[in-house]
Amino acid sequence: MFYHSINGEFATASDLAAGPRDRGLAYGHGLFESIGYHSGQLPHKLRHMQRLCADALVLGIELDPATISAYLDDFLVQLAAVGVEEGVVKLVATAGSGGRGYQSPAAMTPLIICQHAEFDFEQARLQRQQGIKLWRCNHRLPINPPLAGIKHLNRLDQVLARSEWTSADYADGLMLSPQGSVIEATAANLFALTKNGWVTPRLDDSGVAGVMRALLMDEIFPNTATAVSIEPIALGQLEQASEIFICNSLRGIIPVTQLGESDSAAVVSKDIGEQTKMLQSALVQQYSCYL
Repeated sequence: MFYHSINGEFATASDLAAGPRDRGLAYGHGLFESIGYHSGQLPHKLRHMQRLCADALVLGIELDPATISAYLDDFLVQLAAVGVEEGVVKLVATAGSGGRGYQSPAAMTPLIICQHAEFDFEQARLQRQQGIKLWRCNHRLPINPPLAGIKHLNRLDQVLARSEWTSADYADGLMLSPQGSVIEATAANLFALTKNGWVTPRLDDSGVAGVMRALLMDEIFPNTATAVSIEPIALGQLEQASEIFICNSLRGIIPVTQLGESDSAAVVSKDIGEQTKMLQSALVQQYSCYL
């Protein structure tokens, strides 16, 4: 069963319909968050809300945090009432309806959608233990500094990149800039242990600044006295890194054991390193949902 709410009104799948003039549907004028839902709780609710509200301002959308929080809390009550306490809650905020063509309305009335979907937490647990293979995506992320870091509704680059492989051997894909710099995975951020220490790519020109990426840099790396820096990463540096992992708020820290073959590069295999395991353990100590 697919459950959702629109502006706080709980509904069934058959009722879900954004208006034909909704700017999120027409232009991708909006944002979304995918929030892990564990035992009836959203462990990272505050971080997701803060990012959503801050990034919405870049798109000219003013959101009321108290209203968003109330919608989410009520949605969880409704989910619990029908016996649903696990999965993923997708929070979507659009600019609402109105405006002439691309022009935004003088006064926006945002549309807030909460959706629930099932999530394979067992598969994520196995990925954390065994690691994954990354496909090397041919599609490159465009340079777009004004929207860099924001999880806006236009995910066409990720859609095109994800369509490149169908094999279940690959759990995610590596995405590069037009110049060949490492940016992220299709659905996760990336960290690598290089000869200069742990690094994660700069996201000044493209990519999504994920909630887990921020949590690791704010909490886990400092708590383990492990240095990490934000720097440009060339593909060659990544290939020579001793440890690589991807991360997001649903799956936690996922070791990368192989960079898949592409037209111009051979397979590069990696071990699951001790530092990655240490960071995984530190994350579990603070957030048991990543056991």
